[in-house]
Amino acid sequence: MKIVLCAVLASLTALAMCACNGGSASKTTDPTQANPPRGSSTSKVSLISFDDNTVAPTEATTGVEEKTAEDYVITKIEKSLPGTNKFLITGEEYNGEDNMPNRIPQLTLLGDDAQNANTEIMSNYSKFLEDNEEAVAGGHPLGRIDYVAFLNGKVLSLALESRSTDTPNSYFSVYNFDVTTGKALSKSEVLSVANASAQDIEGMVKDKINVIFNDMASKATGNYVQVVEDARNSSLSEENLSKVEYYYNADGDLTAAFRYTGVAGAADYGEISVLDAAMDFTAR
Repeated sequence: MKIVLCAVLASLTALAMCACNGGSASKTTDPTQANPPRGSSTSKVSLISFDDNTVAPTEATTGVEEKTAEDYVITKIEKSLPGTNKFLITGEEYNGEDNMPNRIPQLTLLGDDAQNANTEIMSNYSKFLEDNEEAVAGGHPLGRIDYVAFLNGKVLSLALESRSTDTPNSYFSVYNFDVTTGKALSKSEVLSVANASAQDIEGMVKDKINVIFNDMASKATGNYVQVVEDARNSSLSEENLSKVEYYYNADGDLTAAFRYTGVAGAADYGEISVLDAAMDFTAR
């Protein structure tokens, strides 16, 4: 009887030891699972036990992709229509084919400022696009509309241009936002993060306007000389300079979208010029 009891106890002890060893063997560590690569969207939060206290390590800094302008601006409407000879805001040349993009954007930023901008954009440009489509069907296209969007640090810049088919009579709408707050930036706030003063920036715009009129003046004769100078003075007026729109392009350079008084054809013309100023990324 004692022999049988001893045999039973020995068997139970062996089974217990096997169970313990089996449990340890099942916890082999796979280094790719324990430490998933940074940025992996499939990494899992593991539960680690320390003295019966279970904690879940946070992964707030992993799997975060760098944002781009496309994360905040999407195309709301797109139609293929004839273009213009040259489109300032995209720099594209019309190739004679009826396939130039005409796009109206929509901001995906949350907040009242972005929603108000979306309402304004649709109100200003959807009718233009509809009228243009009808005009194309009748053989007399009106023009083109498109946009560009750039993200520099926290500053999102969205610039739209609408233009007639036969003159450089461009109209611009520019919107700048702080993507961390969703708030629209005023013109003074946009200029405040440039590595140049507001006064210097206005001087740069004046220089760009003068270059245009200096070229006209060099070719002017007779009464046309005074016409050019009158147009120059109008373009350099405080009223006209107050309407200049600013945004930061793909290189972070401050860009001015402005209009100047024409001396023939359309009353005013549009122009886009990159200024000798850039965004100071330490300022925001």
